[in-house]
Amino acid sequence: MSTEQTNNIPETKAIQIKGCDFVLTKPGIADFGTLSKMFTESYIASWLVAAKASGTGDDQLLSFMSTLHRQMLLQPFSYGKRPFDQAIQDPANLPSVLWICLRQKQPKLKVEQVRELLEMGNWKEVQEKAMAMYGYSSSAPALKESTPGAA
Repeated sequence: MSTEQTNNIPETKAIQIKGCDFVLTKPGIADFGTLSKMFTESYIASWLVAAKASGTGDDQLLSFMSTLHRQMLLQPFSYGKRPFDQAIQDPANLPSVLWICLRQKQPKLKVEQVRELLEMGNWKEVQEKAMAMYGYSSSAPALKESTPGAA
């Protein structure tokens, strides 16, 4: 994203979720790092669960972990890389993405509370506004039709 695109993002934006008023704040560089870490941890956890569920032996699991470690050294979830772009636009990650924008004005709010707010709320509208705060178009093809936070 260019500096010009970043400058066009408002510093704050009002939003309503389930009838409650909130203020989204433009994410900073550290926030993108936080998201990158969250996406990486989620990716690793999902693969570990799958590997353990498949009943692989210890040797296979060790080999798998070594491969996964090498993949993570490439930092695939760094800002500007395709996996990051896909992850940030995935409705399953909306609670985390939205939490980053909400936490400055609502510091006591936790990711799980955001997930609960989105469960029966206007999540499509919220997703569009959250994506705009990150400089992503709401018409991006990676936006999916699913329930946010559903793993």
